[in-house]
Amino acid sequence: MRLIIIDDKTCKKELNGFLTENSASVTVNVALDDVENKVADFLDNINRISATDKKIAINTSDSLFLVNIKNIVRCESKRNYTLIHFKKRKELLVAKTLREFEEILEPFQFFRVHRSHLINMQYVEKYMKGKGSILLNNGTLIKMSQRKRESFFKLINKL
Repeated sequence: MRLIIIDDKTCKKELNGFLTENSASVTVNVALDDVENKVADFLDNINRISATDKKIAINTSDSLFLVNIKNIVRCESKRNYTLIHFKKRKELLVAKTLREFEEILEPFQFFRVHRSHLINMQYVEKYMKGKGSILLNNGTLIKMSQRKRESFFKLINKL
């Protein structure tokens, strides 16, 4: 099934005219679950696109940093602190829990693979089945929780 969103006045007018003239020969079957799934996928795509330039404020003990979400590779729990690892800059230690960062970053394709790690899916290079680990493209190897594997593969299939 295909969901088509038309946002052009001319196309809408032509489609409405066609449907009015040919209403007897047009059958529309729509399953609500299909529509909900397509809309959810559409919104995920919008979030992914908007993340390319989306910035967040990260407050440390001595500074306030504005960083692009796309430059965050992973977040690592350090008890009630989070160590944020970046693509090209030194990591930052922040007085926020990993759960707080998970809530902020999850809409931007971040996934909690373990109680101590939140990763940016854009930096995943491969999943190593034998080890149950994820290799990021910067060479970091992170163990994945067994109970997170199913959710991880569902997210991989959406990418």
